[in-house]
Amino acid sequence: MVLPMGCGVSGEYEKRLCEEIVILRQKQQSLVDFDEKFELDGKSVNENDYKFIKKWIKKNQKSPNMDKALFRQGQSLFERKLYYQAFESFEKLLDEHAASELFEAALYKETEIACLFLIGKKRRVFGFIPSSARTEGITILEQTAQRWPGSELAAKALMIKADYHNDKGQPLEAQYGYQAVIDECKNSRQSSPGIAALYEQAMLRCAEVTHKQFRGPEYDGTCLREALIRYQQYQLSFPEQARQNNIDRRIKLIGNQQVQKELEIAGYYQRTHQNAAAQLYWERIRQHWSGTEWAQLAQDNIEEDRR
Repeated sequence: MVLPMGCGVSGEYEKRLCEEIVILRQKQQSLVDFDEKFELDGKSVNENDYKFIKKWIKKNQKSPNMDKALFRQGQSLFERKLYYQAFESFEKLLDEHAASELFEAALYKETEIACLFLIGKKRRVFGFIPSSARTEGITILEQTAQRWPGSELAAKALMIKADYHNDKGQPLEAQYGYQAVIDECKNSRQSSPGIAALYEQAMLRCAEVTHKQFRGPEYDGTCLREALIRYQQYQLSFPEQARQNNIDRRIKLIGNQQVQKELEIAGYYQRTHQNAAAQLYWERIRQHWSGTEWAQLAQDNIEEDRR
C-alpha cells in the first residue's frame, strides 16, 4: 500500500495510521470528485483558488453554495498544510450544513486530519508557529463518532483513538476506548462487514489491554478476572479467530497468574502466623486447581499446618 507523501514515520502504530489515511482518502474519492470545478459568481474554482473562495465566503453568507465553498476552502487549506484551519472549515460545513451532500466527505476529511495529528503533524498557530496537535486529534475522533453514531466511520474513529492509547502505554484508557468501540458496534455489526471486523478486533484488544494491567502477584488481581471473562466471551463469539490467536494459551496463563497470586497471599498469612487465613487460601487453591501441582502444594501445606 502506498503511504501518503511525507508520512515518514517509523513506529508500527504510525505506519498503521498512514495506511488508514490511504483508506480514508480512497473513501473520500468515492464520495466526491476532488478535481471537479464549480462556479462561484460565474468563476470556475477549485481548491487552488483559496483567496477568491475566502472573499466569496465572506460576501455570500446565505448562498446555497456555501457548503461547497467551505469544502473547497478546507481542501485548499489542507493542501497548504494548514491542517487545523482546514478542520475548522470542514467543521463549519458540518455545523451549518448538516443536510449537505458533502457531509460524509467532510467527516472523512476531518478523520484524516486527526490521523495526521496523531502521527506528529503540527498545527500552525497564527498560520506559521508549529505546535503539537495530538490532543486536538483525539478530540476530532471523538466528535466524529458523536456526529455519525452507528456508522463504520464512527467505530473506526473510536478504534484509532483506543489504539493510540494502547500504543502510548495507557492500558486503562485503551480499555475504555475499545469498550466504546464494542458499544458502538454491537447493534450495527450485522449491517456492515467493516463494522463486524472492528467489533471482533475491539473485543480481542480490550481483553489484551485488560490483561496488561496486571502488575504482579503482590498487586490487585481484579484485572485478571475481567480479562479472563473477556477472553472467554471472545472465544465464544469468534471460535476460529480465538484458535488463530491462541486464546486457550492466554487463558491458561491467566490461570497460572491467578494461582501465583493466591499462593503469595497464602504464604504471607503463613509467614505471619495467621493460620486460619492461610488455611482458607490453601483450601481455595486445592479445590480450584484440583489435579495440578499447585493443588498438591496446597494439600501439603494444609496437612503441615494441622500437625
